[in-house]
Amino acid sequence: MFKTIWISVVVSFLFLNLSHSLAQTTLEYKVNKGESYDYDMSAIINQTFTQMGQEMKIDMKLTSDLNLSVTNVAKNITLEMVYRKSMLSMSGMETMGVADTTMDASEQLAFKQEYVFTKSGEMVSHKVIEDPKVVLDDQTKMMKQQLTSQLKQSTDFIILKYPSKNLKVGDSWKTTDTIEVSGIKTLRNFTHTYVSTKSLNGINLAELNSKSTSISINGTVNQMGMEMDVRGGMNVEGTSLVNSMTGMLVSLDMNVTSDLTMSMSSPMEMTIPIELKMITTIKKK
Repeated sequence: MFKTIWISVVVSFLFLNLSHSLAQTTLEYKVNKGESYDYDMSAIINQTFTQMGQEMKIDMKLTSDLNLSVTNVAKNITLEMVYRKSMLSMSGMETMGVADTTMDASEQLAFKQEYVFTKSGEMVSHKVIEDPKVVLDDQTKMMKQQLTSQLKQSTDFIILKYPSKNLKVGDSWKTTDTIEVSGIKTLRNFTHTYVSTKSLNGINLAELNSKSTSISINGTVNQMGMEMDVRGGMNVEGTSLVNSMTGMLVSLDMNVTSDLTMSMSSPMEMTIPIELKMITTIKKK
């Protein structure tokens, strides 16, 4: 009798686990016009520059509230992203005349990003909408340019590209995209994996891992009146939790490492190697 019950329990357990592993879901964006999503974002950015044999390390920590508003769902989905209550801590910039400080970064991030994408997350267009009332000096413009380019590597992952097929735990898919910010073009190739299913406060979540297979960076930037060519590569790995019903991000933890070279030929010939490390955390409020 006991043996029969035990066998029944084991069979039931194996069946439940098999059913769970074979369970499938379709990830896509199901949002409505007028909906708003708020997130806490934190980014730690460590940069090492080498110039004329001298090494300079600059450390930054940025905290900000992110607000996402759905403004259109007629054909594709239009989402506007804005930064609010942004604070920036910096150290290591004494040689540039900037003391270690913590400052309000609202001016540097006073713009909107508009994303237009399909229900599967296929990007149709992206643009930065500047605030015409904000006038920046050259140093603030340079910092804005850096922050915008670096943060976009992470904030782009608020909108993931999902495959059209049904997914089960263990499935993977590949994506390729090109982003351009401030004259810098980045070609990115990723492999995404559906790692597991979770439940939080009664909401079903999909845990996804995103890992770059190759990322190339090239372009020209203008800093302090000087044009500089930028070349290099990047490695990115992130873990996302997304709402299985809406497709919207719940949390993101991302690590970025990059090796870049900035070079110019006038007014003097100069090559500056740059190592970048960035850790970003984004969580829905």
